[in-house]
Order: sequence, then structure tokens, then C-alpha cells
Amino acid sequence: MAGVSVGTVDRVIHRRGKVAKNKEEKIRSAMKELNYKPNLAARSLAMQAQFKIAVVIPLYDNDSFWLDQLQGIKGGLQEIKNFGFTIELLAFNDQQVGGLLKVKRRLNRGSFDALLLAPTLKEDSIQFLKLAEKKCIPYVLVNTNIERNSDFFLGYIGQNSFQSGALAGKLLSFNIRRKKDKFLVLHMEREVDKSPHMIQKEKGFRNYFNEKRNISDRIIVQKIPEFANPKILKRKVKKILKNHSNLNGIFVTTSRIHYLAKVLKELDAEYLNIIGFDLIKENIDTLYDYDRMFLINQNPYLQGYYGIIHIFEHLLKKKIVHKKLYLPLDVITLENYRYYLHLNEYRLSQR
Repeated sequence: MAGVSVGTVDRVIHRRGKVAKNKEEKIRSAMKELNYKPNLAARSLAMQAQFKIAVVIPLYDNDSFWLDQLQGIKGGLQEIKNFGFTIELLAFNDQQVGGLLKVKRRLNRGSFDALLLAPTLKEDSIQFLKLAEKKCIPYVLVNTNIERNSDFFLGYIGQNSFQSGALAGKLLSFNIRRKKDKFLVLHMEREVDKSPHMIQKEKGFRNYFNEKRNISDRIIVQKIPEFANPKILKRKVKKILKNHSNLNGIFVTTSRIHYLAKVLKELDAEYLNIIGFDLIKENIDTLYDYDRMFLINQNPYLQGYYGIIHIFEHLLKKKIVHKKLYLPLDVITLENYRYYLHLNEYRLSQR
């Protein structure tokens, strides 16, 4: 129908080799008229395809956020495994500088067709991605975006960190009662200065109070890397409350808000409004115990799921994928969290 050879059609469909623009337009027009869609099962068989994806995420044994993301990755894999896709999990310690680089050798030794990476520390992540680019491995980033000007960068899937910080600021600002009210940005993380998503959340939070309220001087920033140690956390939070009696609300930049809520209850400080991230089990349980708590859901499950599907569409469907897929910033409370759990299930059932 297009008046060209089978080989030319093949190059257009599979996006390999150059084809004159006028010929490509004729082929695309014929495909549209014929309602042509590739048979993915046949393509997979014809290619004798075996695709191995390196999945590089932080250790998930004691962190429900990363465990949820891993479940999303496995959910995506379940849908595409019959097309010859497998994963190799390379988990790393995200609380330690150099933790990611310890699995760099495994990426170098392995024969991978694609990479799904959840970057944490910026410099370590850039080194890791440079190796992927050197080995011509296409990659998708989830949860934290690191801009790369590379043909191998397929895209980022996750939240807009700056806007999530601004949203937290807006929610907390609704309860300003006094002219001297202060707000705390609490980083429950070790290497905050090297974590792009943490920095962007703090910037978004500050920006909201600067532009909308003109009270950015009332923002306090603290870091508590020993968040999992109840005694240390309690001692440090108690000191913050003592030093800032006019504290109105706290913004926790991670999914670890449940640690804070427990300590605030013990210190009889439940008058504070607190905002954190993610619809993980520990946070859902905490919604029942702490009335002044909001969550902004970063959808770790959907990040992992769409990350795998993104790679599938690039490798087998030969689709040009979007560079960024920002997931919605869902505001979660005790009254509506069940809806979002069901909504995620519905989204996946429509794939």
C-alpha cells in the first residue's frame, strides 16, 4: 500500500535505520488506514526475545516505601514476563555514601537490556548512570529525578518534589493562628544535602511561605538521621519543642512520619499539625491514632509498576516514551485513604 519494500517498512516499524521522510509518511499513513498494530507475542517469538532488566532500589527489608515499590515492579513484571522479560534485583544501602556504588560492579558484569533505578544520593547516582550510558543501557528513573542529557535516558516516573513541598506548605498554612507561628521541616534521613528530592521538597515548602505568606523567616529546618532509634528521636524532638514553643506544624520530607507521630503522642504534643508522605501500612495505622496528620501519596507501587511498563514499551513496542511522568499528588486523610487504595487497584486493572 505504501509502495515501498518490506525492509523499509520493517525499519519504520522497529525504528532502526534511516528512512526518507516522504517514505516514512506513506508507511505511517498506510498503517493508520489498515489499523495496523504489531502482534507483540509474535514479535517476541520472532526476536527470540529475552530481556533482562537491572532493578536498582534501596534496601527494602525494613522500609515499607521501597517494599511497596518492589511490589509494583513485580506487578509490572507479572504482566510482561511472557514476552521474555526478567529482572535482577540489585538492592543498596541508601543511608550510606557509596552504598549505590557497591552494586556498580554487578551492573558492569551483568548483561542487561535496561535499567530501572531509584536514585538517592546525587553524585553516586550520576556515577552509576554514566556506567549505564557507557554500556549503552537505556534506563528509567523512579521517585527521584536526575536530569540527564542522554539518548539512554528513557524518562522519570514519580512526584514533582518541589510541588509536593509547596503543597505541604499550603496545607499547614491553613492553621496559622498567631503572628509568630513557626513551621518545622524535618528531614529524617542521613545524607540530606546529597539527596535531590529532599532538597526540592524543602525548596518548595520555603517558596510557598515566601511567595504566598511572606513569612519564610519562620521556617526551621532540622535533620534527625537516627529516626529509627526511639530514645534519640524522642530526645531530639523534645529539645525542638522546648526551643520553639510557638511551633505550629511539622513537615516530614519522607514516608517516616509514623516515627514522629508516635513520639509526639508520648510528649503530649498532638496539638501539632503534621504532614508526611505515603500510603504505607505504618502510616495508615498512624492515621487512626493521630488526628492532625495528613499524607501526600507518592505512589511507590505505581512508580515501580509504570517504570517496568515504560521499559517494556521501549524495548518491545518500540515506542518513544515520555521523558517525565508525574504522578498525582494525592492528599490522604483517615477519611479517604481507602478510596486511594481502591483507585490504585482500579488503575492497574485498566491496563
